[in-house]
Amino acid sequence: MKGGPAAWTADASKQLGLQAGGGEDDLWITDYEEALKLAKKERKLVLVDFTGSDWCGWCIKLKDEVFSKEEF
Repeated sequence: MKGGPAAWTADASKQLGLQAGGGEDDLWITDYEEALKLAKKERKLVLVDFTGSDWCGWCIKLKDEVFSKEEF
């Protein structure tokens, strides 16, 4: 992401995490401690997203309108 802080996420359900880029196998880091260390090293922010429910309207909206977008 050019021009601003990267969006980081560590997901308690281990379904989403930190977008690292590169190959398809390394798109997400789901280890919270690892994400914190990398964020500190690279001076980036951390966004923690606790998901896994199918009843939370705002969680579904965030997934559909943000996390599913290629730009994210």
